[in-house]
Formats: sequence, structure tokens, C-alpha cells
Amino acid sequence: MNLLTNCPGCSRPLAYEYEGRKYRREFGVEIRGVYDGVLYWVCPNCRARWHRFPEGDPIRDRAEPYVSGERP
Repeated sequence: MNLLTNCPGCSRPLAYEYEGRKYRREFGVEIRGVYDGVLYWVCPNCRARWHRFPEGDPIRDRAEPYVSGERP
């Protein structure tokens, strides 16, 4: 899984701590019929998208049209 420290689009932090608990800010997108779980991540600030799976993973290939914006 590819958990980034900062957004690749706007460079804002994607993690924060509040009252001793750690939280993540990015949204995980699930698309039924493509993958049962988080397929890719989206920044809540700038809406940049990035892959959850590493290069060479077949699920990454299935996510590519959504991450690149070719699919809604």
C-alpha cells in the first residue's frame, strides 16, 4: 500500500495527530466491479489522485483509467 506523507498535487500533509490519535486525510475510492476495497486515493484539498498499488500489480493496471482521469 502506498501511504504518502504529503499530497503529490498540492504538497499538503495527509496525516495529522489529534489528542494522541493519528488520522489520515486522503479519501479511499472503491469502485464496485473493479476491486473490492480501496482502489486509489484522492486528496481532500486539490482532488489529486494517486495509486494505492505498486507498479507491476495487476490491480494498478485496472485502476489506471480512474487515476489518470480517463474514467469518471
